[in-house]
Amino acid sequence: MDVQAGGDNTIAQTLNGTEQVMWLFGSNRYGQLGVQENAGEWDFNPDPRSLTTCELMDREFCDQYTVLSSSVGNDFAIIQTAAKV
Repeated sequence: MDVQAGGDNTIAQTLNGTEQVMWLFGSNRYGQLGVQENAGEWDFNPDPRSLTTCELMDREFCDQYTVLSSSVGNDFAIIQTAAKV
């Protein structure tokens, strides 16, 4: 498990079999968690929300990509992907 913690949000990266899963929680005030729940509000998302690699990108090609890294700050979250070799 890889965990990135910012000032107001967190991403935990896990493997579910061969599928990478991001667990996102904390502030989503600016939509930085990539989900609609609490977007634009000051309330935090206390329960982790899962987001798979296929939910991050086009499902037709999602099995060809892997998550390299993630990073979070007060108002942003970045999940870097790359083509599988």
